[in-house]
Amino acid sequence: TMLFSSLLLLSAAFSAYAAPSKRQTEDNGSCQALQTTCAASVKADLSDAWNIKACVFGATCFGGQRPVDGFLAAVHSDKSASGSAPASVNLPRVTTALFNSISTDGKTVSQQNFVDGFYSSLDATSGPYPTDSQYVTDLFGRVQTWTAFCSASVPFQNFADYFQYSSSVNSAGC
Repeated sequence: TMLFSSLLLLSAAFSAYAAPSKRQTEDNGSCQALQTTCAASVKADLSDAWNIKACVFGATCFGGQRPVDGFLAAVHSDKSASGSAPASVNLPRVTTALFNSISTDGKTVSQQNFVDGFYSSLDATSGPYPTDSQYVTDLFGRVQTWTAFCSASVPFQNFADYFQYSSSVNSAGC
């Protein structure tokens, strides 16, 4: 039985070794890098958060019922700011300048614009970059779902609405 147990263990080890590794769709630390960059760049009251690419893309990383407010609370904590974090509904909206730096047509943010913007926002820290671009595509999917621009590019007004209202207003979604 000792030989059988050894062969069984050896067989399991070889099969695990031979099995192709399944590539995980994960952020690989990219969201934390965006949060850290945002915290280092944003004003103490977070009033210019939506004028900073790292803050915009970092906010899309957060899940839960109030993702944008969760991100703002994390950045507020990173800054060791006093009091409570501001609610997204009370902050100035995404600026036209920031939107235009992401959009290639000045009217909408496409999935490709979002992916390019996310990755370029990580260039300042040389990453880390997500291990699979599907992760970033899924983040854009959250914006699309909340704005109800399902499988479509998201217009400026709706894109800005996501960052201001998604933590306080429910959406019909897709």
